[in-house]
Amino acid sequence: MKTQSAINTGNGFSARVEIEHLENVGWDFSQLYEGVAAAQQMSLEDAEKWEKENYHVRLYNNGYGVLWIPSHNTHGDTGDSEDPGDAEQAERDVQELYNAGLLWEVMEGE
Repeated sequence: MKTQSAINTGNGFSARVEIEHLENVGWDFSQLYEGVAAAQQMSLEDAEKWEKENYHVRLYNNGYGVLWIPSHNTHGDTGDSEDPGDAEQAERDVQELYNAGLLWEVMEGE
């Protein structure tokens, strides 16, 4: 069994991850889906499906903890960055996703 070392999520950290992987560790994207449903005039279920087909999440730390921002699969980051809430839990979640090999374009922090 391969064991990975801890990832440094300090200032300068950045990585990309699929929305569903963050949901699997407890992150809630219901407000994002509701906003898409209203803007695109579609059902909540269709908005969730559309979002997952067209977007992933960029995680980063700008010196104030791990933040996330939606990132279009071909157009890059869109919208405003969000604080996931519990900073310590967010770091544990990032570590779990890293150990599972679910992050890409990983740049470790300072």
